[in-house]
Amino acid sequence: MDTIFWQKLIRPMTQPDAPAFFLLDESVPWQRQVLGCLHDSWKEVSDEPFDYENRVRYHLSLALRLLSTQCVGGRTKVSQQEQIASERMKQMLRFVEEHYSEELTVQLIADSVALSESACLRSFRQMLGITPIQYVKQYRVEKAAELLRSTRLKTGEIGAECGFTDSSYFIKIFREIKHCTPKEYRMKFC
Repeated sequence: MDTIFWQKLIRPMTQPDAPAFFLLDESVPWQRQVLGCLHDSWKEVSDEPFDYENRVRYHLSLALRLLSTQCVGGRTKVSQQEQIASERMKQMLRFVEEHYSEELTVQLIADSVALSESACLRSFRQMLGITPIQYVKQYRVEKAAELLRSTRLKTGEIGAECGFTDSSYFIKIFREIKHCTPKEYRMKFC
């Protein structure tokens, strides 16, 4: 913690009034750079070329530098409107995380932060590039993948526990997102 790396790149983002997370948007130049660094580091990890660990460290360090330059005295340089939108998005994502196993609609997600359906849709598209329902599906599939790796529950039980009321629909959505069936996924990772 006494390194320059820590002091200059990480410490500004760990201050109490620093943002809990960053919602990155490709239309903002510095954020597009951060996303590019993260993409490059992920590619290095997945390809594993010689010396990929140092390449990953380089890309992640650059991403941290870009993020830390946006924290001034622990605060991020964003407008009040962006802060409100970010907080609403955080609350909607938290709502999905807490209720993903229940029946969810755009209206329910919007109601969780007192937004209209259209404002909720617009917010998700602007900040995440997907609809609220697409996010719900992705979140449910990630939870199902966790259960497939960590339990011996049957596929149908996992689907039901993750909010999919129909087994065949669960398998279809799982395949769309993970590019394999739940059974194939379990065999691959267990």
